[in-house]
Amino acid sequence: MFKQILTTALIAASILGLGGCGAGKLEVKPLPKLAQKTVEFNFLKVDPLTGEKIEFNPQIFNLAGEIVKLSKYGEFRVPRQKRSKIIDYRGLKIEKDLNKYKLSYSNGHLNNNTYYLNEVMFDIHVNKKSDNSLIFTSPSTRTYQPCSNALGISIDPLDSLPTIEADMKRVFNSLDSMVVTFSRKYKLKGDVNSPYPATAIYANFKRMSGEYNWQGNEEMSESKKSNVFNLKVNSKDIPLFIEVFPYREGSKVQYSTMVPYTLNSKSEVSLTKEDIQALKASIAKIIND
Repeated sequence: MFKQILTTALIAASILGLGGCGAGKLEVKPLPKLAQKTVEFNFLKVDPLTGEKIEFNPQIFNLAGEIVKLSKYGEFRVPRQKRSKIIDYRGLKIEKDLNKYKLSYSNGHLNNNTYYLNEVMFDIHVNKKSDNSLIFTSPSTRTYQPCSNALGISIDPLDSLPTIEADMKRVFNSLDSMVVTFSRKYKLKGDVNSPYPATAIYANFKRMSGEYNWQGNEEMSESKKSNVFNLKVNSKDIPLFIEVFPYREGSKVQYSTMVPYTLNSKSEVSLTKEDIQALKASIAKIIND
C-alpha cells in the first residue's frame, strides 16, 4: 500500500514540476579579488631504470585526482549498483574542462536514473607557464544550485556555504603541495645456468617462492618445466614466469616479469637499479639453493 502511495506521489510530483534541481534558482556570488599560484612539476628528464625520455605536458595531464585529495571532503564517487532504486551521493567532484577545473561540492541521490544533487561550484582556471609549471587562478564566483528531490523536498548542501567556501580556499592554497605520480613497469628477465637438475630447481621455487594465484599453466615434461611463481616486490607478490630446461650437466632457468614502479613530480623513483639487482640475486638464490 505504501509503495503504491509513494509511486503515485512521485508521478504527481513529476507532473507538477516539483522534482529535480531545476526547481531551485541558481545563485551566483562574486568572490574576493583573484589570486594566482604557480605550481612546479620537477619530473626527471630521463627514466633512470630504462633510459627513456620522460614526456610530461602539465596542461594536458588531468590533475583532478590529485586536487581532490587536498579537500577535507571525500571524492564524489559513483557507487556500485545497489538493489535500491535510490542511491545516495556526496563528496567533491572535479572535472577538467579546457583551461579550468570545475569543483562541485555535491550532495543528493540518484532516483530511477535521475540525479537530484545540491551543488556548490567553483572554477579554478589554469594556464601553462613552462614545460614543467602551471599558473592557477582562484575562482571569481561561487555558484550555488539548490535542489529538491522527486517529492519537492529540499536537499541540504554538502555543508554550510561558508564552510564549503573555506574548503575551496584550502584546496587552492595547497595546490603547490600536489605530488603527481606516473605508474610504470620495468621488464625484468634473464637466464641462469645451474649445476642442479631441473626437478630440484623447480621444487625450490615451489618451496621457497610458492605458486602465484594464476589461472594455471604448469607444464611438466622431460624437456621443460614451467609455471608462475611469487616474486616479492615492496611486500607485494607479483607473477614471476619460470621455465627450467635440462642443460649440459645441469639446467638452464629462464625468467621474466614486469616490475611495477612509480615516478613522481618531486623527482622521486620508487625502484632503483640496486633494487633490480637485489631481485635478480633473490631469483639466483632460489635456483642455486
